[in-house]
Amino acid sequence: LMAAVRGHERLDRIRVVALALALGGIAFMVGAPSAASLNPIGVALALVLLAMLGRFVSVDGLGNFTPVGAVALFAGCFLKNRKLALLVPITALVFSDMVLGWHALVPVVYACFALTLWFGTLLAKKLSASRVLGFALLSALNFFVVTNFAVWASSNMYPHTLAGLAQCFWLAVPFFRNDLCGTLIYSALLFGGYALYQARARKFARS
Repeated sequence: LMAAVRGHERLDRIRVVALALALGGIAFMVGAPSAASLNPIGVALALVLLAMLGRFVSVDGLGNFTPVGAVALFAGCFLKNRKLALLVPITALVFSDMVLGWHALVPVVYACFALTLWFGTLLAKKLSASRVLGFALLSALNFFVVTNFAVWASSNMYPHTLAGLAQCFWLAVPFFRNDLCGTLIYSALLFGGYALYQARARKFARS
């Protein structure tokens, strides 16, 4: 993992699966098995770690495949302390950007994930698999539209015309696909893992 972070080695699919399972295990085991809910500080730290590592690792052909959107959605849904919830994606982004480098659109990117966190608070009002899917899709779509519009509006990479805007969005479609896949897969892992934890806690309580 450290070799991948330093750029000396790239992660293959087996290592990616191993990393996801390992981090899922960390999040799953935070707190005692008999607890009615997970320790919020422990969950927040595990989520920050997951989001940071997901941005650091490099996988061929999967640019923008990160867990940050899913982490923000999950934090907004389950962390009742809103300040703590907001700190999760922002902390992960700040510390990873200190390594990856800053860019002009940092405020726009951070605002998108703050909005995803708010989507999580709406999801918490009625949690279901279909709503998790819907809000994950909405989060990825929001990131795609807002960040690419900002690229078009704030730079000279594309002509400031409708054709230039269309070109900007069209060339970003592969990154949207990867971001959408990452958000959906990590949302399934996080929300599914939490559902398993709740079932495990209820079973422990009855025994």
